This record gives sequence, C-alpha cells and structure tokens, in this order.
Amino acid sequence: MGRDCVRLGLRFASAPVAAQSDPKAEISETEAEGFPSQPIEFTVVYPAGGGMDVSARLLAKQVESLSGDRIIVNNRTGGAGMVGHSYLATQAKPDGYTVGVIASLCGATPCSARKVAGRTPI
Repeated sequence: MGRDCVRLGLRFASAPVAAQSDPKAEISETEAEGFPSQPIEFTVVYPAGGGMDVSARLLAKQVESLSGDRIIVNNRTGGAGMVGHSYLATQAKPDGYTVGVIASLCGATPCSARKVAGRTPI
C-alpha cells in the first residue's frame, strides 16, 4: 500500500515534466516501465542543516522506506537560493529523476519565472 502511494505521488510530481513535451499528456501516460531505474535526487536550494534541508531529508527517508527506492538529497546553495533555482530551471534533466525542494515560487525573481530553454514555469 505505502509503495503504491509513493509511486502515485511520483507520477503526479513528474506530470509537469511530461506535459512540457505534450500539453495534452495525461497522468496515466507518464508512468514508465521500470521507473525509477536510478536514484532520485531531491535538490534543495538552501544550505544543509536549515529547515528546507531537514524537511527534504525527512521526506527522503520516508519515501525510501515506503518505496524501497534510493533518494539522494543534494544541496545547491548560493545567491539566496538563486543557484539552486537556476540549476533546476536550466540544467536539471526533465526526466523525473530530479525533484526540486523549494520554499515558495512567490519569492522567486521575475527572471526565474520566464520560459527558459523550452521549459514552462509552473
């Protein structure tokens, strides 16, 4: 039961990635055979030891225990979160293996909310 709930959550989390290539994509179409086949990376845009880092590590531990999949927490810090946000927007592969752990889009600067390299901001 728990593993199925986690997989369903990962399907919903990866739906925007699939929708970037096909705006009419449905959630059921985003499930790939054998996903995940490698560790999933939680990218935290704030320093290790802070609230977002602790939250991400607690969430990763729960996802690992329920799904059996490996989760790696990676902190990309600097520029009050801009380094991590820029990485997520421009360098992270849109393959469902990188999950951004961010506080809020409300505090994002206007430049991070624009369409970059074919990606649609949420």
